[in-house]
Amino acid sequence: MLLWLKTMLIKRGYAVVVPEMPDSATPRIAPWVETLQERVRSGEETVLVAHSIGCQAALRFLEGMPQGSGIADLVLIAPWLALDEKILREEGEEVRAVAKPWMDAPINLEKVKQHARHITAIFSDNDPYATPAQMELLKEKLKPEIVVEHEKGHFRQSDGVIELQSAFDAAIVWEGDPREERR
Repeated sequence: MLLWLKTMLIKRGYAVVVPEMPDSATPRIAPWVETLQERVRSGEETVLVAHSIGCQAALRFLEGMPQGSGIADLVLIAPWLALDEKILREEGEEVRAVAKPWMDAPINLEKVKQHARHITAIFSDNDPYATPAQMELLKEKLKPEIVVEHEKGHFRQSDGVIELQSAFDAAIVWEGDPREERR
């Protein structure tokens, strides 16, 4: 899905950077945020798209931005701040060990909002990780535009998701005032 999104944005004339995240099988906060700090430029035309645990990295990256800097859009696909205990039991100790540091380190979502002109969060109605409880939490704390897709699972290729039009639509940079229609 992210490869499709990259291809579609390039066809539309956007410059696209897809940073290779270190140790993607066992993601850790500091290296992932540092990678974003090295690769993502602040700017009014910058759009940051993230998926799953990458959403946490994106939120933490924005949280740490200097005052007065920011990006145009943040697109969160299947975001979660905490995983349900049932999921953690089902997934096993390896997943719990990876997820625990991300869940235990709080994110100042008020700071995040200061650095993104517009935020979209895309959920699936059958995602075992980014659950309705996560959607409500983000809706309350982050106030994003919410998009709910039908039966897309966790938006992985194994869930049959190759293309995601809502992500493409959300990634199109706003022109001028964020209340205006998109290009």
